[in-house]
Amino acid sequence: MPSAPTELPRTFEGYQDARKAGFLKVKDFKDNGGKLVGFLCTYAPLEIVDAAGASAVGLCGTSDEVIPDAEQVLPANLCPLIKSTYGFAYTDKCPYTYFSDVIIGETTCDGKKKMYELLQDIKDVYVLRLPHDRTRSWARAAWREEVIAFKDYLEQRFNTKITEDAVRDAVRNRNRLRKAICALYESQLKGTTAFTSVELLSAMAAGSFNLDVNDYIRTLEAMVAENAGKCNEENDKKKRIVLTGCPSNGVINKVAKA
Repeated sequence: MPSAPTELPRTFEGYQDARKAGFLKVKDFKDNGGKLVGFLCTYAPLEIVDAAGASAVGLCGTSDEVIPDAEQVLPANLCPLIKSTYGFAYTDKCPYTYFSDVIIGETTCDGKKKMYELLQDIKDVYVLRLPHDRTRSWARAAWREEVIAFKDYLEQRFNTKITEDAVRDAVRNRNRLRKAICALYESQLKGTTAFTSVELLSAMAAGSFNLDVNDYIRTLEAMVAENAGKCNEENDKKKRIVLTGCPSNGVINKVAKA
């Protein structure tokens, strides 16, 4: 099982200032005892991660910068999201991937499953087995057992005990976050458009890399409160485009800027 590094990557000095700052921030977090869990899909039960006293960060690749590097290992015709995600791990260019103690994968597609096999040579990876049809009578029970197994894994991995009270607190906290996100989206309704699309997407993306979920909740709640009842008339006249899928930031911002 690969262990999480404690020092900066050898290529650190060649990075731009923004990327260097990211590495230094995460290194400081780890040096002070922080536990970092990367995840790649909203199926990941982040409440269990929170209850284990760890910080969860999203690692889905959203840039084509490292795709040529990833294609040295992965087929060129593979999904760009998968190649980008693997490429950042392969090149040590993402501080959150680099310093993560474990990465949570999930069986959403065959391409990702293959990528996780290769990623295990670089990082500690735990793969969640998803039931692929929720109408099956056994699907809910199977997923419950999968989440319990994940809890047991984190307890062993971090030498901790995940209590029911800690899980309940984490659920309440994550529900508060979901409520804040919904309120932010509702601020974009016709007649109340407070933000540009890029501002909204940037606010959502920031949550993936915030090491303190409570800090992110407070940030979103403040954005909603400060802009309640406000409307930017220029933004309000623009067309609405529904962006679906995951992730919805990075290169996809070209749609929001159009």
